[in-house]
Order: sequence, then structure tokens, then C-alpha cells
Amino acid sequence: MDTQYIKEINEISGKIIRVGGETPKVRFEITGGKVISCKVKEEDAKTIGKNLYRKMILSGTSCLNPNTLEIESFEIESFKETKNKTRKESWKRLTEIISPYFKEIDDVDEYMLKIRRGDI
Repeated sequence: MDTQYIKEINEISGKIIRVGGETPKVRFEITGGKVISCKVKEEDAKTIGKNLYRKMILSGTSCLNPNTLEIESFEIESFKETKNKTRKESWKRLTEIISPYFKEIDDVDEYMLKIRRGDI
């Protein structure tokens, strides 16, 4: 009995590690370390190839193993480069986004503790 893979439209993030071959393909290391082979149009492969070893977000159709729910293959429909920011830059930006929500709270640690206990 053949395995019935689950098809899903989604975005994946990771790093381009190889582009090319007889049929256009992209080898992509997804966040977490697994490497998958992605089908891609030849024109898109040329553009993606300029981003070798850079982080990108790929959009397209994935085939998931129904037993493990891991991506077995991916067909790229669109892509975009991500910004390679340091952790410090990322935390700074996150702080800018969430700080207005904590402006009225004097003791954030105590407030979070009350939430965890169900007091709020």
C-alpha cells in the first residue's frame, strides 16, 4: 500500500545550501536542521542561487509524511530573503513591540506570576 502524503500550502524558513541540478532544485536547511529538496522553476532557481547560504522564507506546497508530519518535499511558489539580525537586535525590536502593553504595570515579574497562578 502506497503512503498517502498530506499536501499543505505553507511557508518555511531556513537557509539555502545548494541550488541547481539537471532539473531545477533547491536544497534548503529548515529551522531545526533538517535538509529538504525543493522543486523550483528555472528562473526562480537563478534568483535564489544569488542568495546561497542566506536565510530565506519559501512559500509553496509541501508534502508531509502522514506518520511523522515532517516535510518530505516542497515545491517553491514564491520566496523572500529574511533579515539576518543578531539576537540582540531581535530582542530590541520585540521589546519595542510589546513594551506599550506593560507601561501601566509597575512590577512585570509579579504581574506574570499572578497570571500563572490564575489571580488575574
